[in-house]
Amino acid sequence: MSNLEILAMVQSGKLSVEEAVKLMATSGDVTMKVSEKGCVTFRGMPGANVRYGFSPRRETLEWLYANRDKVEAFLKQNEKEIRKRSDASREARKAA
Repeated sequence: MSNLEILAMVQSGKLSVEEAVKLMATSGDVTMKVSEKGCVTFRGMPGANVRYGFSPRRETLEWLYANRDKVEAFLKQNEKEIRKRSDASREARKAA
């Protein structure tokens, strides 16, 4: 479902804003643009801050791309210790 479809469902009353935010965060519609500061801004990435996005500079993107195998190996090796955004919100609800 695209972000436009989700927004239409909010407008028609079929979805709450909270439900829409969750759907849009996982909908897969990632947008990219060059910011005023010359960074590439990604919006809609899972786990990224919805309001501000993720804005690495070119060198960071090139490094990540060149070291993809190392990053993937690290993520796999540390899978149990690395928290997902959904894990953090789940823990906050338990504490409340």
